[in-house]
Amino acid sequence: MALGSDMNLKASFAPRVACVEGATVEFSRREAPEVDITVPDYLLCVNFNPIRNAVYAYSGAAERRGIRKVGFAHLIDANHNIKGYTPEPTNHVVFTLNPKKLRQLALSTFEDDRFSLRTEGVPFFDPQIYQLARSVRDELCADMPGGSIMIDSLATMLGIHLLRQHSDLKRPREQHVTLAPHKLAVITDYVQAHLNQDLRLNELANLADMSPFHFSRCFKQATGQSPSQYVLTKRIEFLQRELIDTRQSLLELSLAAGFSSQSHMTKVFKQTVGLSPGEFRKRYL
Repeated sequence: MALGSDMNLKASFAPRVACVEGATVEFSRREAPEVDITVPDYLLCVNFNPIRNAVYAYSGAAERRGIRKVGFAHLIDANHNIKGYTPEPTNHVVFTLNPKKLRQLALSTFEDDRFSLRTEGVPFFDPQIYQLARSVRDELCADMPGGSIMIDSLATMLGIHLLRQHSDLKRPREQHVTLAPHKLAVITDYVQAHLNQDLRLNELANLADMSPFHFSRCFKQATGQSPSQYVLTKRIEFLQRELIDTRQSLLELSLAAGFSSQSHMTKVFKQTVGLSPGEFRKRYL
């Protein structure tokens, strides 16, 4: 087969599959005429030969019947079912995209990870999706060095295209989002009261009722520090006070300040203050 051309539809061949982070792509020929599948990921199937009298049903909906032309795609939502019957063997490229990967792409592209793909179960033609599928097919058949990098790039391009053209997401609006003073006070009070615990970004963002992405940006605008930098600053300030005002051991102080060990606390304290905790205590007592 010449790369970029259509494969001989009468020929059988072993499936060509590649797995990258958050996605799997496959070029294969399905001989069995019936399919009934539910997968945990988003699934996109692109046909490479016309199908006459195809029958399909999406997530329990009424059956549909029709012709699927070359390049037609079928987009299935995560954890949804698709049943189909095709009287002829079909060659196709199948993408499966992990919901986590799409959420990460949505967050970095649209600053919002809440979205729905338009997956009504109706076959459609999108020239860019068809071209991406052809590129994936050719890359899988070429079996050249660097193929996994190419496949990863193509899967990422597909994910962004689906979010742009086949989702309910809109372009991020150029508006100034801020962290309200009362929410900032809740966050800072919570940090101060829970320094001895493992404070996670998601936990703080939930207190502000914001996504982690928006919370991080707004918190830095309000304080001049990222949430992790702020927590570290408060832990060091706590240690400085306690080293002078109490006689607690370094091990006790490291646990009270939320460090995993005394050695970790000592390393971070010296990097930040320029003195070890013991040296700091001797100097300022």
